[in-house]
Amino acid sequence: MIHGQKEGSDTVAKIAKTGFISPQKHPEAHSELRTGAVSFTKDPNLNALIPKFGGKDTKAYGNVNIPYGDYVYRRINMPASVYDTINVYGGQRPSAGLFTYNRAITGTPDDAVPISLPKSYHLESEDIFIEADKLKAMGFSRPAGRGGDKDALVKIQTAIDMRDSTPNKLNKISDTYSDILNTKKEKKLPTESQVYSLYKDIRDLFKNEIAKAESVSVTGGAGSRYVNTIRSLATGDNELNVVVNKKDYQLTTVLSTLESELNRLSKSKNNNVLTEKANNIKQLRESLDNISYQTDGIPDPEFSLATRFSKARNTSEEESLKNQILKLNTEKNKITQQIPREWDVDVIDELKAKKESLSETIDNLTKGIRSSERVSKDKIMKITDKLAKGGLASRRT
Repeated sequence: MIHGQKEGSDTVAKIAKTGFISPQKHPEAHSELRTGAVSFTKDPNLNALIPKFGGKDTKAYGNVNIPYGDYVYRRINMPASVYDTINVYGGQRPSAGLFTYNRAITGTPDDAVPISLPKSYHLESEDIFIEADKLKAMGFSRPAGRGGDKDALVKIQTAIDMRDSTPNKLNKISDTYSDILNTKKEKKLPTESQVYSLYKDIRDLFKNEIAKAESVSVTGGAGSRYVNTIRSLATGDNELNVVVNKKDYQLTTVLSTLESELNRLSKSKNNNVLTEKANNIKQLRESLDNISYQTDGIPDPEFSLATRFSKARNTSEEESLKNQILKLNTEKNKITQQIPREWDVDVIDELKAKKESLSETIDNLTKGIRSSERVSKDKIMKITDKLAKGGLASRRT
């Protein structure tokens, strides 16, 4: 189990020496579940991407080894339904998790029981420890320290080494795309070699993301690195854009150009294989567009429909969900403002019940949007697999 500390290597060195402070005596709430607990993940890919979770500093990681049989036998699985009700971004009812939390209290000085959280949006395979102060007695240490867990250190270093591979792949795409744009600027058609080179660069980029996801095994999901990077590629976050002559191009723009050029070649050569490649690129672009749209945020009632959805596709299911959320949020805000002005207890109770019902409906619609985003990411994985197996050889039919 890998753990990255926000304050870096000095804090981890101190914890490895003294142990954690008891969360019950000095609670620092887990960000989503709002309870005193330390969070661990089996996926150092997540830690390597985010500086406050460790980033590139191997000394800013700590870990504790629990024999797999002991871990499976002792852990407490938190059902998704419980997680959803106490998640600060979802349910606002932390008392719902008390039964699960209480089961993790052992009453012994050297036995901290992990609560295994359901895989959420990040697919990160995460555990929390309510009695984190007992982890010192269980062998919490720094993998990069003297006598630390060398196997854990190798996994951490692998995740760190692969951290910069996406920008490197994008630089290669930038060079090829620059050639194509310059050719078009000269009012010439890009050559077959240029189009194939760009296709290969795109294919290698997504194959690379799959490889990074699998660099550290995360049972039951691609892992947080894949999820976060694909979102960043879709939205242009974190400077993950194609840069040509100091001008940024989102990857979806590059894919649109590639799709067009593949279709042009396909028609000129009467090559159905190129048509198939163009269709794969189109599906990839559309999936990234969907993710970009879905991660645009849940509608804020302060924004008008015209402003919020001016760039949206009118036929999308996600737009319909967001419209519903927007209207329900507006109604909920009106009730919130009305409650303090009422004097009749029965009316107040009725308004509160209606407000709670609206909150539950909004939560369910929000989950629908998030679920749709995961479907898009699964589709990208399948398309990537097709690209990886497709090669670049031309076959005439």
